[in-house]
Amino acid sequence: MATHLPHTRILEEARGSGLLAGDKTAHVSIRTTATLIAAAKERTGVESTTELVELALATLALPDPVTRYMVETYGALGPDHQLDD
Repeated sequence: MATHLPHTRILEEARGSGLLAGDKTAHVSIRTTATLIAAAKERTGVESTTELVELALATLALPDPVTRYMVETYGALGPDHQLDD
């Protein structure tokens, strides 16, 4: 059974929402520390700097699943629900 790293799901969601569709014509150039890049690659398991940047941008561009869940379930317990003390 294949192991799915957390970033795999984010990139799949980005593809599914069309964020990665089309020709790759945009160019991004940054200066940062090699330590930051290495730490991000180690944490994510990503080897390609291009994929690492796509992952970072997709993480920012996709809606936060926690916020979505909270909005969708707001008030689901009902006004009379009591939490245990």
